[in-house]
Amino acid sequence: MTVKDWLESTFDPNDPYQVRERVTCVDGYSVSIQGGTRTHYCSPRQHVNRYDEVELGYPSSADDELIPYAEDPNDLTGSVFGYVPIAVVEAVITKHGGIVTEPTPPTNPATL
Repeated sequence: MTVKDWLESTFDPNDPYQVRERVTCVDGYSVSIQGGTRTHYCSPRQHVNRYDEVELGYPSSADDELIPYAEDPNDLTGSVFGYVPIAVVEAVITKHGGIVTEPTPPTNPATL
């Protein structure tokens, strides 16, 4: 599963302030990958299911590829990384073996 697939499969059109669960990779690496309205550092800054750049947060280990996007380059596991291009995120996720977490699809309140 690609990062684009992950974002699409976890998109909740009814929740503009959605916070997605963390992504876990084959080697155990995990990171928060977010996109959304004004609350996330992403592009576009809209509630959509496709992004050119996303916000990453609090990776389980440091990745040199993410340093240019870190809010705090001295704390690479305790930082938020803004406007990270999808291609960079895909490369980091691929380096860690790919996504193994099964995404939890959003719940449609109309079907409950």
